[in-house]
Amino acid sequence: MKTKKIWTDNLKNGVVTAEMLSLCLYSVNKRAKNYRDMARKYNNYYGMGASDKKEEMYDFKSEMLQYIKPKCIHCVKSIGRERKYSYESDFNKILDDDVIYQGSFICDEYGDVDFKDVYADFYDSYLYYEINGFGFHQPIEYEDPELEIIRIEDLTTFGKEINDLVSMQFVRKVIETLKTYSNKIKILAT
Repeated sequence: MKTKKIWTDNLKNGVVTAEMLSLCLYSVNKRAKNYRDMARKYNNYYGMGASDKKEEMYDFKSEMLQYIKPKCIHCVKSIGRERKYSYESDFNKILDDDVIYQGSFICDEYGDVDFKDVYADFYDSYLYYEINGFGFHQPIEYEDPELEIIRIEDLTTFGKEINDLVSMQFVRKVIETLKTYSNKIKILAT
């Protein structure tokens, strides 16, 4: 995507608009998804480099999200594997049909320990931000009691062709402008 002249003029004057910030967030978010997909595809050195670039994009995203208030918290249910041990009180309540895998080992503290792996529901929490018609999720490990918690079914995201995104050079300039003028920046209207 070509950088508009008005955006470069804005940056020269220390101005970052909601449009500029949202497009920069969108750009790094979609690039992160591209790198995520690349890392999954290549399980080698090339994939590790893609993982590093993905994390770099998420770091840029985190920096920019500091200037926006989250709207709510989205919780997404996922199913994972949970291990239960014979020394836990609910171990004997596990039904055989629920067991995925089982085994045992010897432990200094408990002696012979049996274990059973079962499917369990987990919830991943994300701060949800909206700006200029775009929505962004940021993983969190806590829940802010002041924000509404909304359970959502799925959070599947995809990358985008980089020619349709603002350049990383522009993103870096926006972040630098935000840092330079951070004492004057107000939370942008969404």
